[in-house]
Amino acid sequence: MALIMRQRLLIGGKILHKISEAELISGRKEPHAQLTIRLPKMKGYDSKAFKKGDLVRWWAWYEGYPETLEFEGKVVSISPKMPLEIVCRDGMYDLQLKTVNFHINKMTVASLVNRCVVGEVISKIDPAIANELVGDDLAAGRRVAFVLRRLAKQGIDAFFRRGILIVQNPTRISPPAKKKVFQIGHNVIKDNLSTRESRPVKVKLRSYNIDTGRMQEATYTESGGEELIFDLDGISFSELKKRAEEIYHEIAGTGLVGEFETFGVPSVQHSEIITFKDPDDKLRSKDIFVDKVVKTWSAKNATFRQVIHPAVVKFKDAV
Repeated sequence: MALIMRQRLLIGGKILHKISEAELISGRKEPHAQLTIRLPKMKGYDSKAFKKGDLVRWWAWYEGYPETLEFEGKVVSISPKMPLEIVCRDGMYDLQLKTVNFHINKMTVASLVNRCVVGEVISKIDPAIANELVGDDLAAGRRVAFVLRRLAKQGIDAFFRRGILIVQNPTRISPPAKKKVFQIGHNVIKDNLSTRESRPVKVKLRSYNIDTGRMQEATYTESGGEELIFDLDGISFSELKKRAEEIYHEIAGTGLVGEFETFGVPSVQHSEIITFKDPDDKLRSKDIFVDKVVKTWSAKNATFRQVIHPAVVKFKDAV
């Protein structure tokens, strides 16, 4: 059965059913999600029709499949000449422009996030991490996006999904009851994944306790080996031990690395848990955590593709 591509672009109150190309890049380590749209040379498709700050929503799907909202954000730049190229970014870009006007010290994750985005953004904070203390001691004047990105030192991700700021630790979430499945010989177009074996590393995490004036240390390893030392001040000893294990699995644990290319459906976002299957290699058949996704939509080439990059994350119930 032929896959018939469909898309709909809402930009500045106008709905466009014809575009030439689209590229959407989003990932846990990306500063923001970015959508680049290229429009055909058509009447009304000029730089005066759109402006910076216009609200953008982009849906893409195949005929017969549900419409999927792939991106929500704002226009940040428009090329001066036709055919137009329009660059859009999600809500994290706005937070790069907003300044924190308070001192950050001994705050919980929930209180920090809520004070950063009060009244402007809807946030969804995982209850498992909401009451964790933020290790950083930062003066006022930092950009909100910078402060939220610093949470990554504690293994906490902050990103936008459909206009909502999601704050979570990927190791504390569980796979969905029904996962999206990608299988060699079925819906995997290109397979550039390889199995990374664990390596002999010992992770030592150190933290200065400002109340006692003492250094705390936590060590995690599964096979001994070279000692790698990291510093993360201001967190409890129990959180220090958890973070040492998380860092170990991230840098030295067993898992799939690389990337694979698939069709545009089912739609995948970063920070999802999906299933990858290789009928000829059971070791490569497992649930994986998505680190980054690059989506491309091309009218000229009649292609709608996703390139999916996994991360080695030991999430709940991971095998």
